[in-house]
Amino acid sequence: MSDNGCVFCIVKYLFEAQTLVLEAHLKYPEQREWAIKNFRLAEEKAMADTPYISRLIMAERVRYQAGNYVPNIINLIETVLDVYCPEG
Repeated sequence: MSDNGCVFCIVKYLFEAQTLVLEAHLKYPEQREWAIKNFRLAEEKAMADTPYISRLIMAERVRYQAGNYVPNIINLIETVLDVYCPEG
């Protein structure tokens, strides 16, 4: 794996997606497309070092895009951190 610089970007994009998913779900449906874009950015950042993480993010994005699914992004972030920073 490269340095942990990528993990910070992945987590940043996922936190941004979390906020946008909640906004879209609660009151602002136009935020949905921005959430999807942030998922994609996180996928792209993860692809070079950890295709497994990229596929997990993609699976959540696809489920979210398909319908009324609200992804558990916090669990996804925890998984990213476990893979990139196993020592805590």
